[in-house]
Amino acid sequence: MSFLQMLVTASVLTALLYLAVVSVTSVVAALRAGGRREDSLHSSEALAASPLTMPVSIVVPVGGSTVAGKTIEQILGLAYPEFEVIAVVDAGQPETSALIDEWQLESREFFYRRTLDTAPVLRIFRSLRDARLMVVEKEQDRRSDALNCGVNLARYRFVAVVPPGITLDRTALLRAMAPALRDPVSIVGVASHVERVPDAGTSSDRTGRRYQHLRSIRSLMFARLFWGRTSRSLSADGGVVIWQRDAVLQANGFSRTPVDADLDLMLRLQQPGGGEDRRFVRSEDAFGQAAALERATLQTISRRRQRAALQTVASVGRGAGASIGAKPIAFFLESELITPTAQLWIVMAAVLGAAAGWFTWTMAILTVLLLSFGTAVVSAVALLLRGAHPLSPGRDELRALLLLAPLEIVLYRPIHTWSRLAGVFSSGPDRS
Repeated sequence: MSFLQMLVTASVLTALLYLAVVSVTSVVAALRAGGRREDSLHSSEALAASPLTMPVSIVVPVGGSTVAGKTIEQILGLAYPEFEVIAVVDAGQPETSALIDEWQLESREFFYRRTLDTAPVLRIFRSLRDARLMVVEKEQDRRSDALNCGVNLARYRFVAVVPPGITLDRTALLRAMAPALRDPVSIVGVASHVERVPDAGTSSDRTGRRYQHLRSIRSLMFARLFWGRTSRSLSADGGVVIWQRDAVLQANGFSRTPVDADLDLMLRLQQPGGGEDRRFVRSEDAFGQAAALERATLQTISRRRQRAALQTVASVGRGAGASIGAKPIAFFLESELITPTAQLWIVMAAVLGAAAGWFTWTMAILTVLLLSFGTAVVSAVALLLRGAHPLSPGRDELRALLLLAPLEIVLYRPIHTWSRLAGVFSSGPDRS
């Protein structure tokens, strides 16, 4: 046996052992935490009715989205004592006219402090139908610019960023704000998961959309089991984020240069300064649901996430993550880099090794099957945990997800992995 063959064999065994440890740890933690968590209905009702519950400014970066109207309507129906909604739209988009008609918008003079530099604001509207709604029309720019514009206009201490297209229930904001309400001084941000579900009216790429749903359910499980147990956190899953407005202003807002402006701000806000204990945390609950993405959009997001993860690693290497702690950094590296790399290497090494005559094809196939089995077990436990909470998948959807789970490594991961690899060799700012 040559040295190279021994090295490849040892690396495959090491990767399999690592994934086995991750899988067993996840399964044991999920089984220990299994069962429906007993949230107090009376507690939620008390928070919703209490005048002491801190008000929130909700920013909806509409851009050119055509589904913002439905999201805004659901947001305005939230059971929360006091909040405002600031929808930021790009100039020249047809969605502006649709919102004007739907919400009876009237152009108003509005004076505010332009603390964060943004693209020019052209018009500001107030809704005659619901005074809590403000629509801002500005020149088109990056998503980070729209967020800075919303922060400038926000009146309240906490600013929630809710992307268009999310379906939510009336208590979503109460659940998301729970960590900040418990500790409004040190918590500078809270991230809540958004679950990707197949659109019932879409028949194209149904399998791919179900794999997105399965992956989203696993991500929610990891947030509940691991991220929810850390005092500080990072989030790169594109959910809903609530920011402490003063902290964002002190950090000069969302930067235009990073790949992921949210992830960059999470790191910067948790840096030591002035003796303050500033923490960004992840909620254990899902804020709502959104439709699974088209394949092209998913690939673009996967490439951007890979670039963002590498950029974060570089920041941590320069000491930017020193105040976050070893555990959150380890969780982030495990989920965003190490586990996907280990899975890719096992498949590549098994196939190439068999082609080179180092392993038999039977051994290569058994290795891939072992990897598929481990992934399927974790997925099954994630589905079990998800089924113990509200809005769980129906029986038919659950059956389909369980049947598809063992084939994920073969049918879905190659596309996702290729997109992540493409992100390693591409560059560019966050233009989402």
